[in-house]
Amino acid sequence: MAITSHITGTLTSGIALANGGSFANPVTIDAGASITGFFPIDATDSWAIENYGALTAAGNGTGVEFHAGGSFTNEVGGSVYGAAGGIVSYGTNATTIDNFGTITSDNRTVLFFSPGTLINEAGGFISGPIEGVVFRNNAGAVTNDGTIVGSGTTYGFGLYLKAGGSVTNLGAGVITGVNEGIDVGGAAGTIMNSGTIIGTRADGIAMSAGGSVTNAVGGFIGGGIDGIIIQGGAGSVDNAGTISNPTGGAGVELDTGGTVTNSGSIAGDRGVYLRDGGSLTNTATGVISGGPFGVRVQTAAGTIDNQGMISGNYGIRLEAGGTVTNAGTISSATRSGIYLAAGGTIDNEAGASVSGFYFGIEARYVAATVTNAGSISSAGRSGIYLYAGGTVTNEAGASLYGIYWGVEARNVAATVTNAGTIAGTGTTFGFGLALYAGGSVTNLGAGVITGVNEGIDVGGAAGTIMNSGTIIG
Repeated sequence: MAITSHITGTLTSGIALANGGSFANPVTIDAGASITGFFPIDATDSWAIENYGALTAAGNGTGVEFHAGGSFTNEVGGSVYGAAGGIVSYGTNATTIDNFGTITSDNRTVLFFSPGTLINEAGGFISGPIEGVVFRNNAGAVTNDGTIVGSGTTYGFGLYLKAGGSVTNLGAGVITGVNEGIDVGGAAGTIMNSGTIIGTRADGIAMSAGGSVTNAVGGFIGGGIDGIIIQGGAGSVDNAGTISNPTGGAGVELDTGGTVTNSGSIAGDRGVYLRDGGSLTNTATGVISGGPFGVRVQTAAGTIDNQGMISGNYGIRLEAGGTVTNAGTISSATRSGIYLAAGGTIDNEAGASVSGFYFGIEARYVAATVTNAGSISSAGRSGIYLYAGGTVTNEAGASLYGIYWGVEARNVAATVTNAGTIAGTGTTFGFGLALYAGGSVTNLGAGVITGVNEGIDVGGAAGTIMNSGTIIG
């Protein structure tokens, strides 16, 4: 029996590739060749296949099936189509798919039940209405420099890795889905993006068992709900590109703790949302913006180090305590630059600014500690508001302004030490300091405290004032 290593012409029934058959291993399907049938290619043994032709499944068939691993290279001009699936790999042996051409289906287009690797090269196109690519039972490995699409109108994933794995999306790579661009579950995933990842109706990237995302310079990740959401395990996001959610979720959401490092741009209804605590480092080039929240940390303490720009109705909102170190700009046009619901520590460094409409810094329910060497201001009420007392240190050269109160402390005694400037700047009503539950003030030699009403107002309990500077009302 003659053995052929090239398949040419038009074949209207599929080809079975098995050891001892009439086809060589490896085998090439030449340009211009056309194979149809329920399974145009059915490899029952491990096989290496190179395709320049057209493989078109009939009925509800599959373009290519692997049952014992192997490799499939779909070259430029090569096409694979199957209503049930473009390429499906079964078994326990690994299959490698390298695509320069077009692979499409009316279902899940590239489906791995086996271990495997997918490489979608520049110019390669993979599209299916449910999933462009799915790994069901084993960790997947995907490198994309082409286009992968979950094209359904109401449901679709670009990539779905059900048992974890890794994705590298290169500069020309585009991964989109009407739900998620990339969905990783079952085990932690690792995603490195320099291209474009979009989940139109849900998330750009969703991970349900923890993992890490690196978005490089030039990379874009966007979602209809969240740009990135990581649940079920600690998450790590390092962004130097753009992460955006324009419609109501978070730019980045970590639900089980973790770290976010941003030197690019993150925007969302909540720019960064750390649901169960975690840490954020926003470098000097980093910009984080939100609607209600630039940064929100909810049920456990957060650590925020900002050297760039953070803005939102609440620039930063820590609901379970934590620390903020600011060497950049934190702002709110409508509420508070920084809000502490359960105490915490704020260090505003020289040259840095915190500003809000009602409050520059608002601390409620638990005492807070604020050290200011830069600028803290409020256009609508108080530079610093302490609902439950605390400590404020305003260092030499620093400014602390509020239109009504520079510092407003209520309910619990507070301690203020000033070597800079504290002022209530209103023209008809204003207090430099108001301690409405008593406390102590130390105004050092360079310190200036002024208000159109009183420089310092102490009520509700006894106060102690030591002055070596200037106090004017």
